[in-house]
Amino acid sequence: MRSTGERFAAVLLQPGSADRPEPSVWSPIEYGRHTADVCHVMTGRLRLILESGGEATFENWDGEAAAVTNEYWRAGAEDAANLVRQRSSSAAQAWSRVDSGQWDLVGVRGDGVRFTVWGLGLYLAHELVHHLYDVER
Repeated sequence: MRSTGERFAAVLLQPGSADRPEPSVWSPIEYGRHTADVCHVMTGRLRLILESGGEATFENWDGEAAAVTNEYWRAGAEDAANLVRQRSSSAAQAWSRVDSGQWDLVGVRGDGVRFTVWGLGLYLAHELVHHLYDVER
């Protein structure tokens, strides 16, 4: 999680990172802001699961709506890079503190989908790598 955040930040600091490759495709900065928010949301969900001892519930999160609400396209490269660095590092720290008896604890999303701590961590790792691929192409 930490190294992916650092790689993401490096891409965001390159010239042209605010430019969309196509009108319907996010710019690297927009992907960076989204990825930072994914880290934040998933780390918050992890905290809820751990604090509840399992069976935590959390609201659905709409990443597209968050992009509009938070105006991802207006973010500066340095601010977006710092945010993705900070939030990926915080996520890594949170997951590193999970002990062996907590990986199977469960959280339930608003639509009924159940995630274990392990599955939630895999989902976050997938999102980080997937979106890094989107911006490094």
